[in-house]
Amino acid sequence: MGNRTSIIVGIVIVLAIIGDYSMNDAQGLLFLGKKMLALLDWMTFWR
Repeated sequence: MGNRTSIIVGIVIVLAIIGDYSMNDAQGLLFLGKKMLALLDWMTFWR
């Protein structure tokens, strides 16, 4: 991945976070965070 592509991806991620925070009170981020913790818990169980 080149520098330009990584900068664009970073900007898109930041804009998605700002949009979720402003429109949904960060409910999407909270959902993804909970699912990520559940995935990590599941992965440590199978380790």
